[in-house]
Amino acid sequence: MSSNVALYLALRLVSRVLPFIPVRLAHALASAAGIGAFYFFRCPRAGITSNLAVVLALPAGDRRVRAAARGSFQTDAKNWVDTLRIGRLRPEAIEALVDVHGYEHLEDALAQGRGVIVVSLHLGNYDLVGQVMAARGCRLTVPAERVEPEQLFSFLMAERRSQGINVIPIERAPREMLRALRAGEAVGITADRNIAGRSLAVDFFGRPAIFPRGPAALVRHSTAPVLMAVGLRLPGGRFHGEISAPLCLVRTENADADEIENTARLARVMETYIRRYPNQWLAFSSSWPAPSVTGGVVTIGQQEKAAAIAEGGDMRLLALRTPCARCFRTTIRSSAGPSRLLSAACLVDHPGEIGQR
Repeated sequence: MSSNVALYLALRLVSRVLPFIPVRLAHALASAAGIGAFYFFRCPRAGITSNLAVVLALPAGDRRVRAAARGSFQTDAKNWVDTLRIGRLRPEAIEALVDVHGYEHLEDALAQGRGVIVVSLHLGNYDLVGQVMAARGCRLTVPAERVEPEQLFSFLMAERRSQGINVIPIERAPREMLRALRAGEAVGITADRNIAGRSLAVDFFGRPAIFPRGPAALVRHSTAPVLMAVGLRLPGGRFHGEISAPLCLVRTENADADEIENTARLARVMETYIRRYPNQWLAFSSSWPAPSVTGGVVTIGQQEKAAAIAEGGDMRLLALRTPCARCFRTTIRSSAGPSRLLSAACLVDHPGEIGQR
């Protein structure tokens, strides 16, 4: 919480001075800050380093892994600068900054009138590049993870909405996204991190990894075509967007099997992008959590809380279990004190329960 307050104050300060700084200088300063953050923040450094070690099939201490991890920190830092620029850019300026390959796939999919599910991942700069869709008149709805304090969340929401994208809090996402699809509009959702909700494990770079069920569940609840889209950073402050042709996914009467199979297919597509641009993957929490730490904890936040319990010396952790098959409510019981309930909201199946636990 205190670190987020500091982040909010820093972003407010940077947003005030940014109009007076050349963009190249702002990116250079952000890049330097990203290198500093790589050495200063141990937990995210360990997370991205362990992830990239799997991607590159190299030891975590290899210089190539550490160089890619530093690149991820630099990418993330420059992304903050660009997030603060969104509201100051005119639509034609955004289009001039971004080259998009495959936009015709989106146009063809929208023409079918069934809506479009645009799946992405935390790679490059999806915030600014995604604004091209709004600049071209496409109605796009995307969910946003809630962060504290509320001032930070409101500040970021205002920036991301400034060009016309319908950014909604994650607790409203299920109904809003299904409504948008029924209206023939596009919705965007990331598929590489299970921040909240139910999860499943599929093969990812040759190892079982935890993924959110949300994207596959959304596919199951609609007939909309599904595209994969990424936004990548290029030298000189430019960007490149890629939109795939419609993905071949399954829709049968076996919902669980469909979600597993479709998540696996999405994972295989994401692998191709991450292999090409490992230093732009912004996965600062482990995608392959150690069973001894997680013990069945399924979201990033829950993994971090479980790890904090262990690091805090409470090694009397008795059980980690998931009694609810629908919402993956997870109970951590410790003999040191009362039970702690960590509940995760399901993205699609029963949205009425979100935020009521």
